[in-house]
Amino acid sequence: MAPPGSPRAAPRSRESAQLVVLGRRPAEDPDVAAECRSAPTTSAATSPARCAAVREAARTVRGLLHGAGINHPRRLAEVTEEGLAATVAPKVDGLRELLAAAGAELRLVVGFGSIIGRQGLAGQSEYCVANDWMRVELERWARRNRRCRTHLLEWSAWSGVGMADRMKVTTQLSRLGLALVEPEQGVTAMLDALTDPTAPVTLLVAGRFPATATLRVDPEHHPSPAGLRFAERLPSWVPGVETIAEATLNTGTDPYLSEHRVSGVLVLPAVLGAEAMAQTAALTTGPRGSWTFRGLELHRPVTVGERSDRVIRVAALARRDRRVELTVRQDGDRFGSDHMSATLVPSSPPPARRAAATAPATGPVHHAYGSVLFHSGRFQRVVRYDRLSAFTVTAWVHAREDMWFASYHGSRLLLGDPAAHDATIHALLPCVPHKRALPVGVEELNVWRKPVGMLQVHAVERWHSASEFVFDVDLVQPDGLPVARWTGLRLKAVGDNDLAGPMPFDHFGPWLSRRLVEQGWADRVELWDDLRVAADHPVGLHWTVEDVEPGAAAVKALAVLGESGVVAGRPLAEEDAVRFDEVTGDGLMAATARGARVVVAQRETDRGRVTAALAMGERDA
Repeated sequence: MAPPGSPRAAPRSRESAQLVVLGRRPAEDPDVAAECRSAPTTSAATSPARCAAVREAARTVRGLLHGAGINHPRRLAEVTEEGLAATVAPKVDGLRELLAAAGAELRLVVGFGSIIGRQGLAGQSEYCVANDWMRVELERWARRNRRCRTHLLEWSAWSGVGMADRMKVTTQLSRLGLALVEPEQGVTAMLDALTDPTAPVTLLVAGRFPATATLRVDPEHHPSPAGLRFAERLPSWVPGVETIAEATLNTGTDPYLSEHRVSGVLVLPAVLGAEAMAQTAALTTGPRGSWTFRGLELHRPVTVGERSDRVIRVAALARRDRRVELTVRQDGDRFGSDHMSATLVPSSPPPARRAAATAPATGPVHHAYGSVLFHSGRFQRVVRYDRLSAFTVTAWVHAREDMWFASYHGSRLLLGDPAAHDATIHALLPCVPHKRALPVGVEELNVWRKPVGMLQVHAVERWHSASEFVFDVDLVQPDGLPVARWTGLRLKAVGDNDLAGPMPFDHFGPWLSRRLVEQGWADRVELWDDLRVAADHPVGLHWTVEDVEPGAAAVKALAVLGESGVVAGRPLAEEDAVRFDEVTGDGLMAATARGARVVVAQRETDRGRVTAALAMGERDA
């Protein structure tokens, strides 16, 4: 059964019913298996004839779809009693007669109404009354006939078919802000309503429409936008369906922007973009105790000028199973492209509690700020690293309350402290200290509880190239309870870090591991912040902060690699020559000696000039 004028009918196998069409004139539709009978739809005298015609084609009438109607627009001053009666007749009188004649057999009644019956429209007073009275009739019928499933679908205008299309007013309606219903969408929406046991009798099935004094969506069971910073304006708000929220950002309204500069440019932090999406989703489908964003993509940054405004627009569209599609756009390109996107899905269960850990006392922030970590002010939350390599991080961050927005804006944060979430990400940057790495996406972000106090970050890399890095990151409380998880967090190197002065000693190991990858010399030699080494193949390491020649350091590394100082069958002496055939501009020298790859790195650090030599054998079979 398909709505009149639809380009396709639903497959007969789904409905398993014969369709009989009653109308004022016969019609043929090759897509619908139907019996078409010509009969008036308003006269009580012809009701028996109509029902007889139906039973001639189908012995038992189980369902009724009532879509009859006429529409003759006229100004309110031109409405007459006769004209009103003529418009009401097919909608109401015809429905009454059909229900009276076939009511005992019916198990399904569907009426096609109009959004005009609920909202009104200039020149449509008669049609408005007719549709509203039909709604009253069907709701009364539903109360008296509980065994018969009854629905009134109040449609807005369709695209390409239907009354508005025949009257050639769709362009005018679009200019008023009404989004036309595509036929495929309309058919799907009707079938969804008919298969939903919780659907109410009257349903408004419409594209986006402008709010008017006569029709506004009731937000009674949804949170108020009051207190939500990124819901400064709501160009569209249909709880349960969609929300479009806008906010104007500048350094006065959002002072954190001045503390989040990438190469000197003010950038909206990804975690604040996620907060904006959470707020918009909450206005759409209601509040949540925990949050799961899937497929969170950071397509391009939202930048803000030093002395100018930036308008962001966040759109949320509800789908089935409490999924919400979300996008963030900005006025710099006239809202023409997504800068962030994600799908909010039902929350994933939290993982098992980790082992408890002793949190450090609140103290000064880590020395990496101002060099590798470009963040300032309220974003400086990394306190200590317990473990740091290019591929693994254990660190402590501090979550606390702070003022994020101007006092005249809302201060509610649905995901909790943005700086703690941001620190969870930027705690990974010392894993690649010589590069400016930025997040570009995450497979799944879970926030099970708001971050409070000292929290531990556990990060393990799962994949990398020379310029891209994928981590799984957990944020947990000291008692081991999970706070958040970033699964498949993708970072991308977008440039070099201009590091003035000596390198922090604890960054030397991660730097050397990454440089081995970038040069193609070794894919995963893990050097910790204290210059311990681990790899899936034999590695000899020698390092010192004393003044030593690279060749001598290389020989000592080869000695460590060999068994009892033996490589290639004979003892090694420090005076054995190692000829370096590759030299880089940042202090790396490479050679092949005794069948092993030898790399020597020299770098000024805050502990002095470090020389480290690695001798790398073949991977174990």
